[in-house]
Amino acid sequence: TGLVVVVHLHRELHLGNVNVMLLWVLLFALDRLLAGKHSLGGALIGLAILTKPHFVVLLPLLLLRREFKATGIALLTVLMGIAVPALFLGVSSSIALHQEWLGEMARHNASLIYRGSDNYNAVNTVYSFLHRLVLKYFIATPSSLETYVLLAIIACAFGLLVLWKLRRGDAKSFVFEYLLLVALVPSITLTDTEHFLLALPLVAYVMHHLAPKADPRWLALVAAPILFGYGGNWEDALGPTSDWMIHHGVLGMANVGLLVLSVFLFLRDGRSNLSEEPVSMGTAHHQ
Repeated sequence: TGLVVVVHLHRELHLGNVNVMLLWVLLFALDRLLAGKHSLGGALIGLAILTKPHFVVLLPLLLLRREFKATGIALLTVLMGIAVPALFLGVSSSIALHQEWLGEMARHNASLIYRGSDNYNAVNTVYSFLHRLVLKYFIATPSSLETYVLLAIIACAFGLLVLWKLRRGDAKSFVFEYLLLVALVPSITLTDTEHFLLALPLVAYVMHHLAPKADPRWLALVAAPILFGYGGNWEDALGPTSDWMIHHGVLGMANVGLLVLSVFLFLRDGRSNLSEEPVSMGTAHHQ
């Protein structure tokens, strides 16, 4: 797992980013939710959303899983965090500051589909991957509508997965659903490559099926190219091949492959392999 993620970890440390710390916060929040500590879990998720609003994607999952207290605490934490600058800048200046911040975020995510220029910011999004693979034959010029439709399809597919598990009374799948959403963030938003560290738990999940023996047997043949695409772009070692991988968005495609493979393994297992004794949400509520 370390070898697979070390490229992203190196870039994370080089840039002084906080994705690893945020991933720890989110994992700790998950641990607290499973332990029945809903207030602390919700506050930690709220803190993560304050730092990077991308993690708002976790709130619909909490609602579907009837984690109403955690959702409320998360929202309250966000509101309190938004109000803090007003104590130092005043209300009007604080509002202007937040408007500028939201405007900058909107401009940053204005184009989520790679359009073939030398600017590779959007090359790793799932929208770019699907457009290059299929949609370019039907839609010549990428548009925001295409992005919204694809995002809606992804959201519906995830929601159906959660509802299906809920209908089967499978409460412990919450762990996997939570980690799947976290890993999905860099694929549905415009981020730098080190943000793909958020998929580290799913890398470990796949590794769990590979060592000490591949289960199923064919898994190594499928997982090896996916894991190489995800973490194998060692620029100094690959030379021109590295530029080719960047240009074609191999990292983004590999992350989508990792997500799909993880879902397949999870459904195949019929249970969560993320812990030796998974704690059901019902048990957590009882505690």
